[in-house]
Amino acid sequence: MKLILNHYIIVKSENHAYKSVTKEMQTDLVPMPGMEIEDGAWKNPRVIQRVTMNPDENYYFVWTNDDEVETYEHADRLIKMYKSHDWN
Repeated sequence: MKLILNHYIIVKSENHAYKSVTKEMQTDLVPMPGMEIEDGAWKNPRVIQRVTMNPDENYYFVWTNDDEVETYEHADRLIKMYKSHDWN
């Protein structure tokens, strides 16, 4: 089944969810909140916070903990880094 990993980048100074980045992959595992997931974009694994399953369209939508940064410039650099690791 397809897993769509969703991750928010928050600009703390504005209390604003600036951007959401996603990455798609295939999995035979059923993701559950509390599990950890690794990705080359992260130094450490991230904890899965929430999972939504759509059996009609054959995917899991998975949320991890957010990245919080101080400025929009930092957020833009972070987005560029995610894109270099095949995030959209």
